[in-house]
Amino acid sequence: MPTPQAQMKGVDIAPRTLLLALLLAIALFYGNLAKESYTDDFRAFYVASMATHDHLDPYVNHVDLDEKYADALWVRKDSRFIYPPSALLFFAPLRLISYKWSKTAFGVAMTLSMVGVLLLLYRRYPSQMFVLPALFISLPMFMCIDNGQIDPLILLLALAAFYLEDGVAAGACLGIAIAIKFSPGLLLLWFVADRRWRTVAWSVAVSGGLELAALARWGSGYFREFLHDVLHHADAMPPVLEHVFSRLKMVGNEVLVSPEGVFAYQHDIGGYRQNPLRYLGHAGGALGIGLALGFLVWMRASRRGRGLRPEQSFFLFLVVALLANPLLWAMGLVACFPLIVLLVDSSDTPNLSSMILVVPFLLTKQVVGEQNFLLWLVCAGYCLWRSGWLRQPGLALVAAEDQ
Repeated sequence: MPTPQAQMKGVDIAPRTLLLALLLAIALFYGNLAKESYTDDFRAFYVASMATHDHLDPYVNHVDLDEKYADALWVRKDSRFIYPPSALLFFAPLRLISYKWSKTAFGVAMTLSMVGVLLLLYRRYPSQMFVLPALFISLPMFMCIDNGQIDPLILLLALAAFYLEDGVAAGACLGIAIAIKFSPGLLLLWFVADRRWRTVAWSVAVSGGLELAALARWGSGYFREFLHDVLHHADAMPPVLEHVFSRLKMVGNEVLVSPEGVFAYQHDIGGYRQNPLRYLGHAGGALGIGLALGFLVWMRASRRGRGLRPEQSFFLFLVVALLANPLLWAMGLVACFPLIVLLVDSSDTPNLSSMILVVPFLLTKQVVGEQNFLLWLVCAGYCLWRSGWLRQPGLALVAAEDQ
């Protein structure tokens, strides 16, 4: 006969079920956030989709023609769309449904992309039941949905390229990521250093093919406009339009009233400009690229670098590559998530490491301003030092085998 205490214990749920339940609950929150927010970065994608369909230059602000092309109250002569013309191949269908439902569908897609990232990491690091949901509700992910950014999908494609076998599928994933956003092109250098030649070849072929398709569809003018906008997007005194809005109204810089509806505008909790090298101006971008290249040289030329496992060097490079982006905003910091999970998983004090690595991405700008990434880099450096990855060649390999 079972004792009364044994009868009361019941049956617990599996850890995977708990994780899925937590991710689903958070995903529902993000779906509602995408529906109620203006998602101003997505607005740039949507307006570019409309402009392209109407045979207008998506890199120019056409609000003077019609306020349906309005991107919030943006009055610069250039648009906020600073993605390569090949990205238009993916963004073109956005205009097919109303703005309200298009941005909601996009937010759901980005939420599911991050769920895919977290489940990929869970399969390899199943003990990280705290870190994965915590990252899902952190500021970088919140701001991706609130602003309508595509970084979760880019991260999913990058991880798929890394985990898939060297070949067509991996190359296609990386090639699509590069065609949407040029910054993942820097990851090609890691695949070259790791001698994954088929992935490199197919990613170049896929991204190049998509660029050629965009060139054939829209001509070279879009490419010239894109390069001009990238070079001058951060100018201090750009040319502006003298437009007086008649159908849009901002209320307290928190609510935007537009013909498409009334939306919350940019929940003001996260700092935007996150690259600590931004204070160096254009030299900061060059230094960031130099750091990324230096890391790859170290990875191949030094005994310590060669002692890193592939996931260690790739996840580290995802972070180092962020420094090469002078326009890095908080949404791009989702690229740090894989390294956080790996560092916690390999730590002999996982609870302490979790706190050190996750908390900087939970602090609002009212607490740390725009220094989340800088603070996190200091914390990650401390955890790297404690891990011993960079101190003794092969130590990480031995530690991983012992776990």
